[in-house]
Parts: sequence; C-alpha cells; structure tokens
Amino acid sequence: MATTPLPAGFDYGLITGQYMQIVGDSTDLDRNSEGMPHSGLNVAFALSSKKLLDRDDKVTFLQNNPIVCTTDVEGFLIDKQGARGVYLVATDLSVGTTNPTGATYSVTITQASRVLDMFDITVPAGSEQDLATIAPVPSSNGASIVIGPTGPGMVVVSHGTDANVVRPVGAAVAYWIGTATPINALAYDLWYDA
Repeated sequence: MATTPLPAGFDYGLITGQYMQIVGDSTDLDRNSEGMPHSGLNVAFALSSKKLLDRDDKVTFLQNNPIVCTTDVEGFLIDKQGARGVYLVATDLSVGTTNPTGATYSVTITQASRVLDMFDITVPAGSEQDLATIAPVPSSNGASIVIGPTGPGMVVVSHGTDANVVRPVGAAVAYWIGTATPINALAYDLWYDA
C-alpha cells in the first residue's frame, strides 16, 4: 500500500531510547550483576486521539494502529527503516490547523506478547526526548517491608552452682547455664546443665 507525507500543518518530535536488562554475573573478575542490551523489544506508540483533522487541507487522518518500533542488538529504539529513534506527530499541534490539540501517546513495551511496561507521553513539536528521561519510574514495585524495633531477645545467664541467681529483667527468654537447677527460671526458659 502506498504512503504519502502528511500535510505541512503537522509537526514532529523525535523519541529515542536504549533498553538494558540486568543479568547475573558473567565470568569477569567481580561477582556483581551486570547490564546487557535488551534487544528484540516491541515499543508501540498509540495516539490517544483516534482521528486528526487537518482543516487547511480538509483531510481526516484515522489512527487505527499504533506505530511499532523495535530495539536493536544494542538495545536502542529503532524505526522501520532501522534508524535510531522514531519521529512521531507532535501532540501540541498548532490550534486552527489541526483538531484536536493536546493529545498524548500511550507507550506499550512488550516482548514475546508479554507487557513489560506501559506509560503515557507527550511529544512537543521539534523536541528530541529520550524515553529514559520521560518514562515514569515507580518508587517501589514490591511489597512493603516494615521493620520494627528490636524486641527483647534471649539472655544468657551463667549461674554456675548458684540456684538463686535473679532472672534478668525484661528478658524474653533466659538461657541458664550452670550445674544447679535455677529456681528463678520461667517455664519457657532454657537450662543447660553444665
């Protein structure tokens, strides 16, 4: 199917990006995790407005399918021509030329039909934006871990042959070490007959 350039009223912005993945340590000298280019990703840009009207040329453009790019062997975003980055129709098109104005793109990153990330962006006319700087980053993706104050732990009491040693105050559990049975031990305390 033949394509044709969009009319003069349409402006563009360039979107670039590089994706890496964290992998386990290789055979290098350290034992740290490492980065590796994330090739073979599909990055789809879907315009929020499904229809753009160019009033000057009296043409309606329907956005039925997202613009899909991939990542190359170095993890860089590439367009259908294999060039780094992709030019998208600007979302701040001039009022009076096109309708609507102020649209956004929904960005969906997938690999093997699995969605890895989704977010929305704007593409100002004439801009060059890197997805690494405009994609939102969650503050946390995992479960919250609440760490409270340290509770009373086990206290070791070396009482030797004195069965009348006072049990330590506030001890959750006392571990008595001695030859005499401690008379101040509680039922859940431990005793080792040394």
